[in-house]
Amino acid sequence: MEWKKIPKDIYLAPAGIMAAAVVIAIGLEQPELSLAVLIAGAALAFWTARIGLKKAVEKEARSAEATKTEAEAAEEEPLRKLKAETGMADELTMQLRSILDTGDRLVHYDAENSPVVAEILKAYSGFVRDYLEGAADFARKYRRAKAFIKTRDPNSLALEVRTVEKRIADGEKGLEKMLAEKKSTLHRLEGMAANQPVIRNGIETIQATVESLDASIAEAEADPGRQKEIMDQIQITLSSTATAIEKTLVAVSSNDQVIKQG
Repeated sequence: MEWKKIPKDIYLAPAGIMAAAVVIAIGLEQPELSLAVLIAGAALAFWTARIGLKKAVEKEARSAEATKTEAEAAEEEPLRKLKAETGMADELTMQLRSILDTGDRLVHYDAENSPVVAEILKAYSGFVRDYLEGAADFARKYRRAKAFIKTRDPNSLALEVRTVEKRIADGEKGLEKMLAEKKSTLHRLEGMAANQPVIRNGIETIQATVESLDASIAEAEADPGRQKEIMDQIQITLSSTATAIEKTLVAVSSNDQVIKQG
């Protein structure tokens, strides 16, 4: 433990012990006894300070270990979330597995012997975790919307709309409200269906982005002298990705609203 980090209260008890020993020693009339009291007080103060320092060191060690554990858990959490989405066999699974494999490699990249790679990873590791969490979230909501659309069956609803329209055209009364409700529901479902390719494109963009980051880091490791050029390339890639992510977020939010409305 650094001296600057030692809690000041560690010295309070030893100081109090020494002060008490001095007061007692002064009050004694026998020099030998006074000296013994001072020696005993100093020994007790030293022991108290040592115990306090030991406890402070142990506390700091526990705190450091807890911080490390929390950091490791935060690092692994995006991978855990994405892995949970790779067990379903559908059109997203292969992309999600690819993102997971590449993301796992980036999160656990050993850059110990490459300061340039370490610097790049430090600058962009947050983006990697965000992309992994984003892919997991987009996949989960894409599948939820897919299931919602399927249970509502837009094709069947479109047929119902046409049937009601024909009944109204044939002169049947009192169907206008029903028709408006069915048309509104159909419109929302069609909007959800149109959003699904946008969400898939967002996942594809994340896949391409993490693969590009992986390739860029490999280039930097092979040729550290190109660090600035490679980091500029990465920045361009991330800027392009941001646009696709923004569109995906809008599509996901829109679908969520429809599901909430039922």
